[in-house]
Amino acid sequence: LNPFVFRLIDPIKNWAVQHSKLAHRLEFPSLAHAQLPNNTSAHYLKGQVVLVGYGRVGKRIAQALKHQHIPFVIIEMDPDVVSKLRHHGMAAIVGNATDISVLEQAHVQEATMLIIAMPDPFDEIVIIEQAKKLNPNIELVLRTHNETESELLSGHGRVFFGEEELAKGMSNYICERFSSKSV
Repeated sequence: LNPFVFRLIDPIKNWAVQHSKLAHRLEFPSLAHAQLPNNTSAHYLKGQVVLVGYGRVGKRIAQALKHQHIPFVIIEMDPDVVSKLRHHGMAAIVGNATDISVLEQAHVQEATMLIIAMPDPFDEIVIIEQAKKLNPNIELVLRTHNETESELLSGHGRVFFGEEELAKGMSNYICERFSSKSV
């Protein structure tokens, strides 16, 4: 029974998305937030950074981008988070970035950089492949949790391995503290 049921999921979802009232009742991601608003400023649509994921890491990256006045669009799967981001004037859309149409809505085809701040290497590979179809020259910045993932992603862009970055930061601090004491 499982194979039969799983084969029906995509056709039912596609049909439901075409019939938006039913999609809302079935709690598919908010269609109103699946696209950038028509009044989105042009500087978010060309040469921007696209940030996938607004969790603990993504939130910090977004704060740094905002502080540096770097235009960016956030792709996030939680409609409530996207609603709050938009309320605070940020460009954000609801969706799964493994779907090429979601990347198109974030204007990846015109973006300078794609930052994947989510911790799933298998989804990251799919997102990378889809993004490269839209924009072969996009710069990729990727997050990993372990050395195996880091090796898997290393040929695709600049990879940040959490423990390694933490160790670098702590080591730099320690070395600076001791070098200032020896002077």
